[in-house]
Amino acid sequence: MSLIPLKNPNSLSYWCSWHTQNIVAKIDCMEKYPPEEAQRRVQGGDGARLARTMLNEEWVFGENGYAHQYPEVRCDLYFLMDDGWDVDYGIHPDSHNSKFGSLMMSEERFPSTKDHTPAQRMKIINEKLKALGWKGLGIWIAAQRAADDCTAPLGDVDKAYWTERILWSLEAEVTYWKVDWGVHGGNPDFRRMLTELGHELYPALVIEHATGMSPVNAFDHPDAALRGRYMGEEHVAANAKEVMAFSDVFRSYDVLNALCVPTTLDRVGTLLAWSG
Repeated sequence: MSLIPLKNPNSLSYWCSWHTQNIVAKIDCMEKYPPEEAQRRVQGGDGARLARTMLNEEWVFGENGYAHQYPEVRCDLYFLMDDGWDVDYGIHPDSHNSKFGSLMMSEERFPSTKDHTPAQRMKIINEKLKALGWKGLGIWIAAQRAADDCTAPLGDVDKAYWTERILWSLEAEVTYWKVDWGVHGGNPDFRRMLTELGHELYPALVIEHATGMSPVNAFDHPDAALRGRYMGEEHVAANAKEVMAFSDVFRSYDVLNALCVPTTLDRVGTLLAWSG
């Protein structure tokens, strides 16, 4: 944080809620269960389910809420609400995947937005964050429509759907999207469509893309020399290279805390070398 210039209007840095959601979930488990049981509950998909629960109006704006962090630098940071902001409690991808991607802020989680339009809901939260000194609201996006046919091939319905949501962001003055996992998460055509629509309809909107993968490069590669190396993720890296070419911002994706520096440097170095 100390390297972020204060009051920089062009900063694209953000504080993402996901790691903190996980920490809060772990603390909650440690208070309720023995250590081994608590550790088991915060791993993998179960951990994500718990973390998703730790995002609501009280957690964000309460007395010790997330939005009260980093007072010295938050003028340069988007407050990025991660996975959970646009689904109600108990909605998880293993059983309710079609609910993700709505971009409708959950009124159950954020009661101050109740009975407002989707754009107005985002604007209410955006204005609250700006009043606390943040650059503004950034939002996590599932790479799919929230619909029973979310697995259908891309078409005009998708363009209309995402056009509407880009215009919601325009009305709400939300200028950062983090596009993550989803039915079309690994589809460069979907990501390209979003970027082109964003450039056309709302040029100020920054759309971040990524290519999902394991937190350890080539974790189970049969060639021992390629384990832990991004070049061993040949298909993933090829997808990332294609997506990076048209992205406003490209995220090299999640890593393990203990190996975050070498893993990320290896990914970035490989992509830069392959991109010429």
